[in-house]
Amino acid sequence: MAEPREHSDPTRRDACLPVCVRRGLWVCTCQVRRDVTVLAVGGEVDVAGLADLRTAFGGVLATGNRLVVVDLGRVGFFSAGGVGVLEHTRLTLRDAGIPMRLARPSRAVLRPLTVLGLVGRFDIHTGIGRAVTAPTGGE
Repeated sequence: MAEPREHSDPTRRDACLPVCVRRGLWVCTCQVRRDVTVLAVGGEVDVAGLADLRTAFGGVLATGNRLVVVDLGRVGFFSAGGVGVLEHTRLTLRDAGIPMRLARPSRAVLRPLTVLGLVGRFDIHTGIGRAVTAPTGGE
C-alpha cells in the first residue's frame, strides 16, 4: 500500500498530515473543516502499531472537533487490538459529546467488527463525504 502524500502547503485546512508512519501502518489527520477531522488509516493494524494508533486517535480530543470521521478504506489487516482501540475511541468521544463515524471500512475492518457483534455500535458510511455531511443522530 502506498504511504500518504503530504500536501505542499500544510497550512491548508484540508492538508493531510501524517501522524505516524510505521512499517505497514500509517495514520493521517485531515482537517476538512474547522470543527471536523478525518483520520485516515491504512496498512496493517497489528500489535506493533497499536500505541501509534491510540496516540493518533487520542489527538482528536484536543482539537475542538464537532465530528470525527475515521477513514478505514485502506486497511488490509485489522487486529482485535485495533477493534479495541476503535471502540475505546468511540466511547471516549461519545462521552465528550463528539460523534465518531467510520467511512469506507475495508473488508478487513468489517470482518472482526461483525464477528464480535460490534458493527451496530458504529455509524458507518460508504464514503468520506457522506460521513462528513450526514445528519447527526443520537445514541
